[in-house]
Amino acid sequence: MHLKLYILLIISPVLIWTCGSDIAGTSSKSAEFGISFFAPLAYTYPPADVDLVPGQSLTLELANRRVKTDLDLAISKGLTANQIYLYIPPTLNFTFTPPSVQIADGEVCVTDNTYIQISGTVIYKCSIGNSGASTNIPVSGATGAPTNAPVSGATDVTESPVTDSTASSTSVPSTNTPPELVDNDRDNFHALPRRRASSGVRAHPFDQSMTVIATTSQPLYENQWNKIARSVQQALEDKKLLFNDDIQVLLL
Repeated sequence: MHLKLYILLIISPVLIWTCGSDIAGTSSKSAEFGISFFAPLAYTYPPADVDLVPGQSLTLELANRRVKTDLDLAISKGLTANQIYLYIPPTLNFTFTPPSVQIADGEVCVTDNTYIQISGTVIYKCSIGNSGASTNIPVSGATGAPTNAPVSGATDVTESPVTDSTASSTSVPSTNTPPELVDNDRDNFHALPRRRASSGVRAHPFDQSMTVIATTSQPLYENQWNKIARSVQQALEDKKLLFNDDIQVLLL
């Protein structure tokens, strides 16, 4: 008589905890991440008939794909950094529409409805008056102008005086035509900048917001979600996102 032994192996999506995991507080399978940031060039695309700037996405679809790829990678790094391992990767849903922007040439606001990028991150929108102004303070570390002020280096033709070369103590209103010079003054004359900020065009912080909902196969504790959020923020900073504040976490 032969004895047959059958072994039933059941594989289920279980969570593997390690000693480094912080198991405390309320638990949930889903958490909402609230993100306020300045977007990298990769999360934008140019309008029709506008040249593509190196670093930008060519289309809205490609920009969306880059956002999703960066979020998936950031969540994966966040889990690994906090020694949380899942057989089934979390699912992500995010609400963010990549903006269509025309990047200005240089870091001076010259034309209405253009945008200033600094080191690969879109920081300012150039607009007339207070249109499109943000009440948020520019992100720490971004160089440039404060809210409602031209980007450093911009000159306003209608407001800046020039000094007459023949009377150094007398200033006269600036015009579009440089003052006439005598031969002795030509060697010391410095031409006015070729590019001037259009009257009323100012730089305003161009900050964005995004909501990300992450869902896991097993519950995670509140402290774990908070630690994941901090790791996600660090990973996204490597992708040239600049943050206004720490990522906010809400358990669902």
